[in-house]
Amino acid sequence: MWWRLCVGLVCFAFVLRAPFVAVAPIAGDIGADLNWDAATVGLLTGLPALCFAVLTPFAARAVGLLGPNLAISTTILGVGIGVIVRSSGDTAAALVGTILIGAFIAVGNIAVPVVVRRDVAPDRVDVTSGMFTAALNLGSMITSALTAPLALLWGWRVALAFWCVLVVLAAVTWILAVGLRPAFRRRAVRFASPGPNACPRTNASPRPASRGWWWHRTAVTLALAFAGQSFVYFGLTAWLPAILREEVGMTPIGAGAAAGVLQIAAVPGALVAPWLQRRLGMFGALLALEALYVIGPVGLLVASESWAVWMSLSGFAQGGGYTLLFTLVVRVSRDEDQVRVLAAVTQGIGYVAAASAPSLIGALWSTSGAWTAPLVVFIGAAVVCAVSAVLSVAIAGEHGRFPPARGHPA
Repeated sequence: MWWRLCVGLVCFAFVLRAPFVAVAPIAGDIGADLNWDAATVGLLTGLPALCFAVLTPFAARAVGLLGPNLAISTTILGVGIGVIVRSSGDTAAALVGTILIGAFIAVGNIAVPVVVRRDVAPDRVDVTSGMFTAALNLGSMITSALTAPLALLWGWRVALAFWCVLVVLAAVTWILAVGLRPAFRRRAVRFASPGPNACPRTNASPRPASRGWWWHRTAVTLALAFAGQSFVYFGLTAWLPAILREEVGMTPIGAGAAAGVLQIAAVPGALVAPWLQRRLGMFGALLALEALYVIGPVGLLVASESWAVWMSLSGFAQGGGYTLLFTLVVRVSRDEDQVRVLAAVTQGIGYVAAASAPSLIGALWSTSGAWTAPLVVFIGAAVVCAVSAVLSVAIAGEHGRFPPARGHPA
């Protein structure tokens, strides 16, 4: 049933973010205990994004070989092993565990849109995408809020290992969603209603659909949109506390807590995006959300004292924009092979931008001694995201990939 699949994907979303987000609140404790410098501590948060960028092409190949069901099961198991290894020893164990987490999450990132394309009815793709995106941000919020208190009680190793509870939850709900044997079968049989490209008698996927020129143009613009959004999101996540300390005068504790607004606002954004898409159409909804995404860093630059407004807008737009971009990847692909390739292209380029953002923004700040230049770069990346996202919809919409907005003629 659709709702069981949604529950399984929502719980799986927790596994795709929480294990590496949990490091940031206790990075200082880890560095002090292991006698690391700041650069080495930064590897624990930077390595997963680097793994996503470097390993995404191999992850796409793995999903093709294993099938999406087994790929998700493998991701859950691999992330669990990585979390345990990371907390089990010294420097080597921490780094090896972090690399394992990043490598297996890269596989899961590709598998999810393939499952959605295969098993979710077209009129429910946007809602499923919204729930999945909301869960990504919700998992980040929970782990960011609770990891530091857990570390105070039991130490950083136990605090990081504690999030294996999410791995267990994901495993149980995924097996309940697809069944025990399909979860560990190389090529699982489709259990939802057949999609528009399925063969009517065998319910199997047809020969891979051809990719017209419009599909390749859409892939390029979607990749640029993911890159712009990932750059802004990961860059702000890394540096927003520092911006608030220096530009607004917050204390370190207050700035760290305030930075959570960016994550919190993304949850309603992800849930509202499907409604916006149905009311305004894909073009109108993305245009509205991406405009808010640009306004966020602009407001932070010109009126930093109103940071809560600007970061609420950015977070809302980030959650909603990611939901619609995810939906675009699924909707413009005609079969499982196309969605796997498109997900690999867009996420690979997006995570290259994500991995480079903290270092580039830090270098700009160190060079200029102020936050003006970094914020201008954030604005530029948000504009790239907005323009590319809207172009993606325009190109795909010309070829009938989207229904009209409600109340508008076909």
